[in-house]
Amino acid sequence: MTSIRSNGSKALREAIAAAAEEGRPVTCLVYTLILPWATKVARELHIPSAELWIQPATVFTIYYHYFNGFSDEITEKSDNSGWKIQIPGAPLLSKTDLPSFLLPSSSETHNFAFAAFKEQFDLLDAESGKPKVLMNTFEAEALTVFDRYELIAIGPLIPSAFIGGEAPSEEKLLGADLFEKSETAVVGGIFLISN
Repeated sequence: MTSIRSNGSKALREAIAAAAEEGRPVTCLVYTLILPWATKVARELHIPSAELWIQPATVFTIYYHYFNGFSDEITEKSDNSGWKIQIPGAPLLSKTDLPSFLLPSSSETHNFAFAAFKEQFDLLDAESGKPKVLMNTFEAEALTVFDRYELIAIGPLIPSAFIGGEAPSEEKLLGADLFEKSETAVVGGIFLISN
């Protein structure tokens, strides 16, 4: 992850500079999961940015509230049988409803991803104004819980495996695994937008 951050930041700066030299200056940078460093590059270069949240809006809500007041409740009590938690903007949740990254049993295995999620929210909170988050949802009411971010419903997004009209295989549909090497899958991305 350290290598991806340093090499990715350098390559992103070079791509933005090359676009400007070609007369196509970047006017917006859109970045996806586990690439929170991209917003730092955008901020340094005075380019507006937006996070593309590719998971459901409820998952965004869960992560946000975990990092803003609910972590103790989840880490200390989620192993109790019958435990439930009410997070603002989400239905009543049990342990099996939560992303595995948040559970104490997976903290050692997935700590790099957990750190990336935390950093994403820290960077959003450090933005001046209301940072934009493009949400993979059509449920506008799920977005009304947040005043501090400008959440924009753009979904539902569909995997590229559906393009072409054929029913995709499960392997093709799921696309990637953070922990298994893949020759073809893309885990995250950055999109440069020029006028």
